[in-house]
Amino acid sequence: MTEVVETPQGRDDLQQIGVDALCESSRFLLADTVGIGKTFQGIKASRIVAYDHILWVTGAQPSFQVLDECRTHAPGCTVKVARGTRQFREAVYSDPPHYTIISYDALRSDIETLIRMPWKCVILDDANYFKTPDTKATIAANRLCRDRPYAWALTGTPIQTGLPDLWSVFHAIDLHPLGSLDDVYRNYCVWGWKHVGDKNERAITGYRSLDRVKELIKPYMLRRTSVEGRPDLQIVDFRIGLYPRQAELYRQVVTSPADVLTRFRLSLQLCDSTAFLPRERNPESSKLDFILSYLKAREGKVVIYTMWLVPLRQLKDMLDRACIRYVEISGDVPIPIRNDNQKAFHRDPDVRVCLVTKAAECALNLQAAQTLICLNRLANPKRMEQVYGRIRRIGSAFKTIYIVNLIIEGSVEERMLQLYDQREALSDGVLDDVPIKRLSVSDMAGLLAGDHVRVDRAVSVKGV
Repeated sequence: MTEVVETPQGRDDLQQIGVDALCESSRFLLADTVGIGKTFQGIKASRIVAYDHILWVTGAQPSFQVLDECRTHAPGCTVKVARGTRQFREAVYSDPPHYTIISYDALRSDIETLIRMPWKCVILDDANYFKTPDTKATIAANRLCRDRPYAWALTGTPIQTGLPDLWSVFHAIDLHPLGSLDDVYRNYCVWGWKHVGDKNERAITGYRSLDRVKELIKPYMLRRTSVEGRPDLQIVDFRIGLYPRQAELYRQVVTSPADVLTRFRLSLQLCDSTAFLPRERNPESSKLDFILSYLKAREGKVVIYTMWLVPLRQLKDMLDRACIRYVEISGDVPIPIRNDNQKAFHRDPDVRVCLVTKAAECALNLQAAQTLICLNRLANPKRMEQVYGRIRRIGSAFKTIYIVNLIIEGSVEERMLQLYDQREALSDGVLDDVPIKRLSVSDMAGLLAGDHVRVDRAVSVKGV
């Protein structure tokens, strides 16, 4: 089966190609970008090759969305989520429905029971979870998939930090087109030295023979990155300043004698809010004030993303005072309620805002919104694509969706944005996924250098 990249076909054609590819291969990685419908393709293909005794492994929160999609696209099939107590899960395994859905935690804890069951088809959803070879989850997934008639992996980001990620995802479904992990390190990785603390450590500094990698994985992987039917994407990096008090605290942190990691983390946090400092009784945030002004000046539903829970809680208080209704999908919210909140955001016209954290990076459909405001950005462009994919999906009612990234001008955030753009420019890696190195301590020290942060006494939404 050939790899398809940047193919402007319609959704139905692309999905049928994906279903056919899965059905023709006992081991396969479906790596379509966000919004093409990997879950739908997995459901349709599994009904063809197995019909029953299908095990679907996914995150705890997406399990409810998979449950809803199975009920929609596999009418007549029984579906259960095996969660809760071990006794309840064991009862589901002993008399399995057509589709049994479990979480990664259940995979790890119940592996001895699961490997004894006669599963005909195992589907590892959001398979980038298995990007590390020696974790309990990846080892358990490999044991589970051995000797199964069909084992498939679904993920929109098969590589997040480097080529070994891809090897590990293949390994999870007991497939090894690149040989062993040692073969990957020896044949395709360029090694060098990097400075960590007071030591120099051997590390991967690049990759080689990527054309050979593409050739080897081509029969076992399918990825489409463009499709008719998804709305256009317009990204705005909107720069604002810190309030004077924020700027004063920010400068104190950047120039403090604390270690680099502490200064780097806290400087990023202060770009969002002074609420991260426990002694701040009246926390300030130019970004949150901007968001509130934006919501008052604009109509329509908006998704707001943040890495941190502290500014999210502060924003909730602000929305309550402004009588703006919202729902939340974060680690503060129990998983069943997250699913209810997702439905309310789609169905209730009075719910204008959905507040999300990294808990919403995968397998969530929030296409009721046309705008996504990112309070901050992850250093990994591929993870940010997953965030953008929450609203940029096939079937959206909007021709264009808007991403507003809030950037504090002159801060470590803006310098990180330059690094981010450099990483996105490296588009010659494996497929369209760039091997991305994690930020080193020396990278962080360089980003902290300089002090030209912009100061604003008020915020404005003009130009957005």
